[in-house]
Amino acid sequence: RVFFPPPLPHQVARIQGTQDPRYGRLVLHGWFTEPAPFFTGALEAEDAGAHLDLALDRLYGELAQANPAFGVVTVRMEVSGKEGSVTELQLLTDTLIGDPVSGVEDLFVREEILSIIYTNLKSVVFPPAVGDSSITLPFVFE
Repeated sequence: RVFFPPPLPHQVARIQGTQDPRYGRLVLHGWFTEPAPFFTGALEAEDAGAHLDLALDRLYGELAQANPAFGVVTVRMEVSGKEGSVTELQLLTDTLIGDPVSGVEDLFVREEILSIIYTNLKSVVFPPAVGDSSITLPFVFE
């Protein structure tokens, strides 16, 4: 098996030989599921939607001004049911690299983008719920 990191351009070399599919190879390319927010716990997506959309609009506006990057960042937000506040942010995946054309170091780009994401998500206040919740958010940079 060969796995390629998503943010890096890659390809598979063409193979000459048999046309029998039993002796061929299979290449899966792309996502198994389209990246989307995932909710668990008492807070329903419908109840959180408007609050999350406001924060994401602000976040995306700031990201549009940031240095360009490639990769995927996935963050889990832990939300208090009692207050609706974000009690913890957990970085689940981070494959960010800076755009090589920009000449900006990867570490700087990564810190800039993660700061924008964390600052905006930490400030969200959701409606109270009967229990705590988790919201997992993927961010794809292409």
